[in-house]
Amino acid sequence: MSISRIIHTLRAVRDEERGVALATVLIFMLAGVVLSLVVASTVLYSYSFSSATRANVQAQAAAEAGIAEARAGLLNGTCTDHNGHYTGSDPEYSVWVYKEDVAGTYEAAGSTWSKGCPSVSQQALLIADGVAATKGTGRDSTGDAASVEALLSAAGAQTGLTASGPAIFAYSASGFTGSGTISSTSLGGTPDVMLRTGDVDCRGHADGAVQLVVKSGNFTGGGSCAVEGDLWVNGDVTLNGGASVNGTITGRNVTVAAERIGGNVWADETFTGKWSTPIAGWVSAKTVKVEGSTITGDVWARSGATTVAGGAINGAVHANGSFRISNGTARGGQVTGEFCRSGGTVTGPLTVSRYASGCSTVAGVSVGTPLLPPSPTKPTAILVPEWIDFGVLPENAEEYTGEFWGATLVKMTGTCQNTQFQAALNAIGDAPGLIDARGCNSSGLVINGGTAFSVKDDLTIIANKFTTGGSVSLNAPSASNPSRLWLITPDLVKNKKPDCPAGEYVSAWNSSGRTLFLNGDFSFNNLNTMIYSPCVVVLGEGNEITGQLFVKGVAIEGDATLDYRPVGIPGYNLDTGEPAGEPATEWDRQIVSQRNITG
Repeated sequence: MSISRIIHTLRAVRDEERGVALATVLIFMLAGVVLSLVVASTVLYSYSFSSATRANVQAQAAAEAGIAEARAGLLNGTCTDHNGHYTGSDPEYSVWVYKEDVAGTYEAAGSTWSKGCPSVSQQALLIADGVAATKGTGRDSTGDAASVEALLSAAGAQTGLTASGPAIFAYSASGFTGSGTISSTSLGGTPDVMLRTGDVDCRGHADGAVQLVVKSGNFTGGGSCAVEGDLWVNGDVTLNGGASVNGTITGRNVTVAAERIGGNVWADETFTGKWSTPIAGWVSAKTVKVEGSTITGDVWARSGATTVAGGAINGAVHANGSFRISNGTARGGQVTGEFCRSGGTVTGPLTVSRYASGCSTVAGVSVGTPLLPPSPTKPTAILVPEWIDFGVLPENAEEYTGEFWGATLVKMTGTCQNTQFQAALNAIGDAPGLIDARGCNSSGLVINGGTAFSVKDDLTIIANKFTTGGSVSLNAPSASNPSRLWLITPDLVKNKKPDCPAGEYVSAWNSSGRTLFLNGDFSFNNLNTMIYSPCVVVLGEGNEITGQLFVKGVAIEGDATLDYRPVGIPGYNLDTGEPAGEPATEWDRQIVSQRNITG
């Protein structure tokens, strides 16, 4: 082979190797580019993810900072200063405070809300929008902002129920008439009837076991008026005819010409005992006039005159003033003033300071230095509760909630009659129930037509108006363990006085201008019932109720009966008329829930 051919062959091999190497190099270069793109994409994604995460954390922290500031504003009392709106710039947030409101425009957490600062008795809703300080990179900006909703409990929510209060509390004594019976067949004792204002004319009503208190007014009893317990009256007491009081009488001026007084008598001013009224205990008054009554115990005239013109004082006379007897008998005693006898008989030793001018001496009466024992003290005043303004809006909005009553809430609207009422009971089922019937039309809750309704557990019915008719009954399952029933007409004015809608009464009478409430065919079986109303309640002929009344006024007609059982109202002490426990404050609120929201 020639040298030139060998050279040519070597060159050809070299050129072939160069082509292979070039292809290999190109392949490796392409792989490197792809790898570089993957690395760059990964780095970019990681950076975008990190910045979005950072923005989301910042936005969340900003929104939660807004919640914290609004909560601090409620605690510090600055909510109204900010009109319920707080903002911040570092971090950036905007937060609104909402209060629960029936007519609100915002729906959340199962309630209706309006912007504004809530009272301690209302729930609070805080909604904050937070913005990130450094926005995230990339097209997705959802993490740049966050919205947080925090639900706070009402500070004044119910913490329990204590059965308390008198059998009957009536703010006004006006209309307290009738011939029904008040009793306490299983509890024993004497259930209290407390009348806060006005005069009482008792003519055969409220027969039975009753301790009766008239806070501000006079008491007149006649006919067959019977008070089986004590009678406490800040004004005057006048008893005539067949009236009787089985306990002690306390009043300003006390005049008795009645069937019987079974206890003592305390009069701030004058006591007058007429006819042959027997008085089983003692009598203490500034001035004492015995004009036919028979007093078993001692008599104290604390500063005025004592006169006996008939009847008898079988105990001792302790007169810190003059003593004159013209008829009847007196046993004896001590008189710091002058004494005169123009008739009658002194049956025992009597020490007097002196004889009145022109009066002759009497055997058994000596002049000396009389020593009077102190008068018994005035019986302790019975506490009459304040009126409770139940259901005032918006302050007491929680009183319409299931949480307050510990019950399942069902609302009724429109035409509310038997069918709708039964549907509400069905919706409640076997659990304690709350029926809010304030949304019913002008007829209110109408229950009539010979229907028996089954109540499975405790039941509360709140309505602006109740209408009943026909033979209707509400029936709970257990006689040995009665359920509780609350019938409530709310009082929407916060003034410690009952405010019934003009001209309307909660009544058994279907009269013009009244709200029909109960008639004689309406019965409650195995239910201890509380009736609360800022109107007048009349228990009509044949009504038999076990429970108590807290109302503006009351009459117990015909053979109606109230068998006293304390039921009470959640959140209140009916013995005093004040909220139960310590007053609630903002610090008593609890965070019910907190969550992120969208939209």
